[in-house]
Amino acid sequence: MNVAGFSNEQDERFTGISWEFGLEYDISDELFTYAKVRSSFRSGGFNGSAPPFDADATEGGNKFDEETVDDIELGMKYEGLLLTRPTRINLAVYHQWVDDVQRIEFPDPDPYPNGIDLASIAVTANIPEMEVSGLELEASMLVTRIVEIGLMYAYTDADFSDGETNLFGVDYSYGPVANTPANTWSVWTSLDIPVDPSMGTMGLYAEMYGQDEMYFSNAAGSIVPGTKLDSYELVNMRFNWFNMMGSNFSSAVFGKNLTDEEYFVGGMALGASLGHNAAAVGEPRTYGVSLTYDF
Repeated sequence: MNVAGFSNEQDERFTGISWEFGLEYDISDELFTYAKVRSSFRSGGFNGSAPPFDADATEGGNKFDEETVDDIELGMKYEGLLLTRPTRINLAVYHQWVDDVQRIEFPDPDPYPNGIDLASIAVTANIPEMEVSGLELEASMLVTRIVEIGLMYAYTDADFSDGETNLFGVDYSYGPVANTPANTWSVWTSLDIPVDPSMGTMGLYAEMYGQDEMYFSNAAGSIVPGTKLDSYELVNMRFNWFNMMGSNFSSAVFGKNLTDEEYFVGGMALGASLGHNAAAVGEPRTYGVSLTYDF
């Protein structure tokens, strides 16, 4: 953008060190534990859609700073027998500290000199601080020789510990953290269907997935209300037939969202700049067939 009175040639160097330190301990042949401490960064840059004033967006310019993340993680992995059945369990807990959080915003300031108005463009800005705590669990058990069950669960507690900033002369208050449901889970089962080996191998997989309500705007608690999405649950199934009749062909029949749940998966928050928000609709009930050939 060649604008009189601004720095039309810009360059910036962003440097940082990413590192990880960990300890691992095998409690037994079945149980493995670990602890890790990490630090990393994401490079900053320039907002090409903003006027090239040589300062950060918080000072009315087109730059944004690097984002830095420090975190700790504790975890365990188990593979052995539970209730006499083969079982796998992976568990991790973590906490993150994020500084200068990079987030996309659609600012609505007074027009810049020369008639430039930022009300309809997106810029990357830095939000001072965010903290994230969470737990992740994966487990599966071979109940019988042909039936396996499993679950996945994730808990996420994300919060802008300092969400106050100013973009192009306008104060912003960030929170809650967008696109972050507190609870996400799925339960599944797979069945190996007994058939004559000359027919190939057949299997059936069924899954139920769910997640909590969430917001699709990082400023839902202040200037962009009406961006809350409801929780939802989905049921998916898939039938696989590998090496059909001893050939190199394999096929599958699948169904997604079998209960035809009406739900939203995210959105575009433009309420502060253009006066409207748009939520993205999730896929409806869908059926399909696939056929593959292995050379």
